[in-house]
Amino acid sequence: MGLTSEHLNHIHHLFYVLCSERGWAIGLPTSFDYGYLDPDLKHVQARIVLREGKSLILFHPASFGRGNLVKGLLHHELCHHLLGPEVGHGPTFSALEQGWDEFYHWKQESADFTRWLLRQRPEYTLTCLTCGTSMLRNTVPKGRIACRICCEIHSNGDYDSRYNLHIGVQNSDKS
Repeated sequence: MGLTSEHLNHIHHLFYVLCSERGWAIGLPTSFDYGYLDPDLKHVQARIVLREGKSLILFHPASFGRGNLVKGLLHHELCHHLLGPEVGHGPTFSALEQGWDEFYHWKQESADFTRWLLRQRPEYTLTCLTCGTSMLRNTVPKGRIACRICCEIHSNGDYDSRYNLHIGVQNSDKS
């Protein structure tokens, strides 16, 4: 999904600011496409998809409005753009990224944002549609899941797909 016009205008402004600060001549902000990452991601704040034509830069939707976090994320992804996909996060990349005056301040903001994201643990509610039993989990169960009570009563304790649990999500915003 593309960025809102407010976020897109903000990114365009930051693009010009970063190019001025770093002395970069890498085109216009419209040389890139922009979008949002999946809001449920906990370990990725931004990503660049390097491709022919316009590369795509994706931002975590919750990163906007958090000081200079988005500026630092854009800087990070532009460093990837400049160096190409072969370089990764090696010494050449680190040297380029750390050559930015605001790097260490941004790095702290990024670490704070990571901790905040990790506290935003969704709680999954598993509900048996037959007997109404509900239970909370912090992770999505793997494999086949069915209501133990209903399977014991109606299927001699054997797994029975008629009693599969419905998985719902409740977002618990713990700031």
